[in-house]
Amino acid sequence: MQQQECFELGFVSKPLGLKGDLVLFLDVDNTEKYKKMESVFVELDNKRTLFHVESIRIEPKNYAVVRFKEVKTLEDAQRLMRCKLYLPLEALPPIVSDTQFYYHEVEGFSIIDQENQVLGEVLTVLDIPNNPLFEVKHGSGKNILLPAREPIFIRLDRAKKYIYVQVPEDLLSIYL
Repeated sequence: MQQQECFELGFVSKPLGLKGDLVLFLDVDNTEKYKKMESVFVELDNKRTLFHVESIRIEPKNYAVVRFKEVKTLEDAQRLMRCKLYLPLEALPPIVSDTQFYYHEVEGFSIIDQENQVLGEVLTVLDIPNNPLFEVKHGSGKNILLPAREPIFIRLDRAKKYIYVQVPEDLLSIYL
């Protein structure tokens, strides 16, 4: 599975018990949406391999206990420690709001300021806890960082691939 066809779901945290059960950390807003997950790609030896879920139990604080059909022993489980987990993009729940987005979906969107001017293009969204940032290639050629939340972020238009922002004057002067 290619990188652009999937999203990172989380990682294998540690083995649990002697029969190959694993504790997963799910880096998602709502872990309950994944309690019926049937399979997941595990990045093992720089290759994504499909593992089938035999059982899964959602735990507090974004953890889940899982048993994969392919993992039968503690040794099998230990081999997967710290491996990243991936799912196809189609597995993401759809977002219809114009104020919510998945980080991967806005890469390449144009940033439009309060004066309807194009500031630049989103290169990526930096996932900083409680303060995500748009990394933007500004029209001047410089990279700038803009908060990806209110009051800077206003809304997005998926059809036009625009993100509307309200940027304080002083913020841009730091970069330009």
